[in-house]
Amino acid sequence: MMKKSLFLVALMTLVVVGSAFAQFRERVNLSLFAGGYAAQQNANNRGYWYGAYIDYMPIKTETGWLLGFCAVGDRVYFKSNTTLSRYDGSSDEMGIGLAGGKWSEFLTQKYSGYFGANLMLKSVRDNGTGKSVQPNHELGVYDMKQEDLILSGELVW
Repeated sequence: MMKKSLFLVALMTLVVVGSAFAQFRERVNLSLFAGGYAAQQNANNRGYWYGAYIDYMPIKTETGWLLGFCAVGDRVYFKSNTTLSRYDGSSDEMGIGLAGGKWSEFLTQKYSGYFGANLMLKSVRDNGTGKSVQPNHELGVYDMKQEDLILSGELVW
């Protein structure tokens, strides 16, 4: 399922990204994102992520509302380290759903704005390996695998 979802997101991107000219004003919007974190106090936790969000809005109402489809794909890596345990993991997320929004050129005298929402069905897969010191001072190793199907809604302002 993950490969099919990734293929659908890639195909959707190729089909509609050619008509994208301006963020939120056109029928296609593509957002790439990435980031990272490091929390060194009390633990050595760190990680990073990257991904893409796209929406395609083929319907435009007389009042200026855009309605259509959206998709997201991202990958997260994380590492947690304490004196007694360590965990290394990654997560993959793919989602597809419905989106809508409205661009306001003159929200105020100085600013424009976009308001929108989406509702997506997401598939999330987490994988990781943990190591921890047991009460008998032996090292325990475990593998974690989890798959979730999530209904997700977001508001954009």
